[in-house]
Order: sequence, then C-alpha cells, then structure tokens
Amino acid sequence: MKPKIAFDTSAFNRIFRSNESDSLLRGIYSGFEIIITGTLVGEIIATPDESYRKKLFLQLRQLFGHGYCVYPFYEIIRLQIIAYQQNPTAFNWKNVDVIASDYELRIPREDLSSDNELSKEERDYQANMNKQFEKLWKEPKAALDDIFKKEPSLIRPKYFHEAIEIASRDNGFIYSIGQLLYGKITDKEPTKENIETLLGNCPPLKAFCYSSVMAWYNWSLIPSGGGGEKRKRAGGNDLMSAVYLPYCHWFISDDVAQVENLRDIVKEMDINCKILSFKEFCDEFCLNIGCKTE
Repeated sequence: MKPKIAFDTSAFNRIFRSNESDSLLRGIYSGFEIIITGTLVGEIIATPDESYRKKLFLQLRQLFGHGYCVYPFYEIIRLQIIAYQQNPTAFNWKNVDVIASDYELRIPREDLSSDNELSKEERDYQANMNKQFEKLWKEPKAALDDIFKKEPSLIRPKYFHEAIEIASRDNGFIYSIGQLLYGKITDKEPTKENIETLLGNCPPLKAFCYSSVMAWYNWSLIPSGGGGEKRKRAGGNDLMSAVYLPYCHWFISDDVAQVENLRDIVKEMDINCKILSFKEFCDEFCLNIGCKTE
C-alpha cells in the first residue's frame, strides 16, 4: 500500500511552478496516494484572478485518479463527533467516511473554476475567518499578562510542550475545547466520559484541540519581549490543517510557520506523519526519482 501524502496550497503551487514538475509529478503518482484536502480546494476557489484560478483547477484535476478528496477540517470534526454520538461503543475514527464525494463530482466541472461570485464568497469567508481567528486568540493576552505579573509564582509556559502540559490538565483547556465542540455539534451536553473517550480515541479531534492550544500559545501565552522560544505563527487554515495529519504519512508545505507549528503538534501527539517543507521534500524525495527543482 502506498503512503498517503497531502499538500498545503503553498506546496501545491510550488510543484506546478517547478521546471521539473512533470518528473516530480510522475514520482509522486508512482510513490504516493494523494489526499486532496478541502482546505486546498477552498483556497483555490478563493483565488481572485479567474485565469489563474482556472489554471490551478486544471492542475488540481491532474491529481484525481491518484488519490481522493477529503472534507475541510471543520466538517471532518463534525462527522467524527456525530459518529461517536450515534454509536459510542462501536466508534472507530478510521471508519468515519470523510471522503468528499460531492467535491470530487464538482471539481472536474469547468463552471466551478469560472464562478467569480463563488470565488468572492469563499475569499470573503476565509478573510473573515482568519480575522476572527486572530482576534479570538490575541484578546486573552492582556489579561494573561496581568495575571502573570500579579502572580509571580505562576509559571508561564516558554515552550509549546509546557503549554500542552497545562492545557491537558483535568477539566483543562483541551477538555473545554472538546466539550464546546461536542455541545455545539450535537446540541447535547456531553459527559466527562464522552469527552475523555473522544479525545483518547479520535486523533483528528485531538489534533484540532492541539491546534487550538498552539494558537493560544502563539498569540497569548508566549512571553512578551523574549524569555521563550522564538517562533513563527501559522494562520487559522494552516494550523487547523493538523486535522488532516492522522490521515496521511507525509504533509508538505512551503510555509515556514506552518511547518514549524505542525511539527510541534505531531511531536506532542506522536502521529506517524512526516512534516516537510517543499525544499526538504524535494531533497529527500527527488533524489530517488532523478528530478531537479528550483
């Protein structure tokens, strides 16, 4: 069985800009099963220039036949929680169907790539989502700064691992995220057992929660003015792409912040997924297929 690979939009663009894209694609097709994420599809739809968007869709269609499309991260989480609610004792996250058959049917249609109204809607949606995401995780910083200043005995996490340790405490931050999601999706109040079982048996949900901790840490918890690790902050879509990691063995991005943040999440979750920059991917993979990249 071929290992599964997923590409962030930044890496997807680099593949097709490469002078050796044909050789690279042949190697990818022969060596991997490709997971096309809903995030990638959404970001291509949001491309403002119609001619360039059509080119991206043409490139995206080339990947079909060598893999399959999965839903956006938020829909994957919804499907997982609904599946658990319907049959907790038989729940197995791997058995939950997250293949986006409706996406696969529509992507080959030419009208999707030329739909400027849909493109604007998706672009506005993503811009608003990223704005709200940043606001959500930046707002607590002032209050946290004040708390740590007034309570010197409290230890402020300087590294992501320390933030995870704090967030993983009984009834802590991660539990609260799981509880909030479960209640919002099912419209029912979960028991403590529900949340603990889900977090222990549903890696996509756990990845979503760890991504939330990463956002909390990046924007609010990390000390101001130094004293902690120097790091870049991945945006909302880039961070929440962690939800896809349990489904694949390789995840490739050309975004430095995303690579760094997802690597930290993979390390804490102990997921069998290799996070590589596009250059690292080419250095490691292309040597085996004899291609050169820019």
